[in-house]
Order: sequence, then C-alpha cells, then structure tokens
Amino acid sequence: MEEGSYNAAIGALNSNGAGRVSLAQRLKLDGLLDFSAVNSYGVSADGAGFLRGLPEPNLSNFAIGAAGGRPALTPEGVEQTALANGFVAAELFQTRASYRIHGISVGVKFPQIAGGGVFLSPLGVVNAASFAPPTHPISPGTMISLFGSGMADSTAAPANAPLPTQLHGVTVTVAGTPAPLFFVSSGQINLQTPFAVQGPTANIVVTNNGQSSDPVEVPVAATSPGVFSVQQTGFGPGIITHADFSLVTAQNPARLGEVVILFLTGMGEVNPAFPDGTLGPSDPLSRTTDGATQVLFDGVAGQVLFSGAAPGFVGLYQMNVQIPTTGFTGPNAVAIQTGNAFTDFVDIEVAP
Repeated sequence: MEEGSYNAAIGALNSNGAGRVSLAQRLKLDGLLDFSAVNSYGVSADGAGFLRGLPEPNLSNFAIGAAGGRPALTPEGVEQTALANGFVAAELFQTRASYRIHGISVGVKFPQIAGGGVFLSPLGVVNAASFAPPTHPISPGTMISLFGSGMADSTAAPANAPLPTQLHGVTVTVAGTPAPLFFVSSGQINLQTPFAVQGPTANIVVTNNGQSSDPVEVPVAATSPGVFSVQQTGFGPGIITHADFSLVTAQNPARLGEVVILFLTGMGEVNPAFPDGTLGPSDPLSRTTDGATQVLFDGVAGQVLFSGAAPGFVGLYQMNVQIPTTGFTGPNAVAIQTGNAFTDFVDIEVAP
C-alpha cells in the first residue's frame, strides 16, 4: 500500500439479535475516498449471503467460496446466493499507478442455536448500544441486551426508576448479582450490568418464574464502550447532539471546534458511585474513572470536557467533547478509546 493511504477493517460482524450480519469497513485515501461505513457483505435471516453495492464506482467487490461458486453481485448489489456457510470477500481500488487499495475479509456462518424452556443464547449477550458481537466484554454499569427464547411469559417494562431486579417473575443474575431490568420479553431482555461485577468473566443466568436458563459465560472488562446510533443498529450516524441537545445531522452538522455531546454506554465505574438501577446524579456529577479515555474524530483527539453518568438516566453515559479545529469535514468516524477498549462504529457530520 502506498504511503498516505490506508484501508482498515475496523468494524465488526453485527447480528442485531435477528440473524442479519453485516461487515462494516471504513476506507479513506488522501481525500480521494471519503465514505465512512461500507457494508460489503451481508447475511439475511434465512442464511443466504449477498454482496452490497459500494458508493465508489472504481472500487470492485467480489466474493468466492459461496454455494454454487458464483459471486452474488447485481448492479444494485442485492442478489442473493444459495445458502453459504462462509465467504471470502475482496476489495480492490485503483485509479492510477501510485494509488492502490486492497482489502480482504473472511466470514463463517454460525450454526443455528436454539433451546427449550428458558433459553439464553450463548451468542445472545450484546452491548445495547453498539450490538458488538460475542467476545466483546461487558463492564460495570453497562446496558446490555440478551437474546433467547422463553425468557419471559409476557412483555413488560418498569414505569420509572429505580429499576427493579424482578419484573413479571423474571430475574437475571450477572456473576450471581441481580441486575436491574429495563425490559423483558420472551426473546429479548435489556438490563444494566451491576457495578459490582468484575472480571475476567461472569456467568449470566435468566430465571423465569422459577425456571432458570443455562449459564452463559461472558468476558468482563473495566470498560466496553458503545455509542448509541440514530438507526438503533450500532452503525451509521451516532446519537450526538449540539450543546442545546439538538441532534447532529447532515442538515444540522457540527462545526470544527464545537463542543458536542455523545451518548453511550459501557464506560465502567464512576465516582462518586451510586446504586445500580438508579438515575445518574446531577449534583454532584458522577464522572468515569478511566484516565486514558480519548475521543477521536477521524483519528484526531478532541478535548474531553466531561465523561460520566448522564444525569437523570440509568446506565447511560455522556461525554462532552470539543471537536478539533482542524481535520476532515463531512461524515467522520467517531472513536472512543479507553485504557482497555476501542470502538468506532458510529459517525458524525462535521462542517468547517
């Protein structure tokens, strides 16, 4: 690869709890290429694979190893193959001899996992903001979503905080500690990881009216950041606001040097501490304790003015950050880096 260009596969396979999987990538080339989230390969709920069209006409995208031995690309990029258990996808961009981009991706389809009774899927513990897939850790205070079947006899959500640890006969323990519950249903439960949970791993068990699921072991880390997205998929425009809490959009972009507010989860312990399931305090504010936190806009660090529990919310964190005064404009990748973690699934629209 030539100096000054890069091609980074820095997204993740994302199931959204519905069996639909996309590979997200980001590519840039000295201003010639500037698109922030390329979905190059997808898997539908029925297991069929397909290639997605790419916004740059000089970028080619193809797959090998799919059933039938044929690539699945129409001009719209949505033709589906027969059922495939894996794929190899490659990308090639070349406009002149001195500028070249090459990329390769490999994916394997997981087998269908199901169970009877109260069933928590071993692949069904995800970050509630980013939907980061299994092997991504949970952390103290994080909002997470569980997927399975038979986990509740009815759908329910508490009317207000503090959140209960039992809801319509459903309880969830994380490392033996009851977790505050945002929402329960047969197929999905949303909860806050108790602040007392520590690593390196924890077992999660769902109990529905006395019947318990098998324990699912997940990794635990000090932080596991995930920024909420507008589309509620973990990708694309983030839930990032101006100082007046109006949403940053392409029509209402942030400006270089402006202070914006990011809403996320997974930033771990806070000081002063407050009880699980209760609203974040406003006086005094409760700040995160990770001393290595950075917010990067297209790779350039902004100034973090506040990082802590969002006042008046459970499990939600906010970060007030000044965007650097120089850098790329247009859609930019926003990355959160902590002492143990890195995420960059969402974007922000920035104008000069």
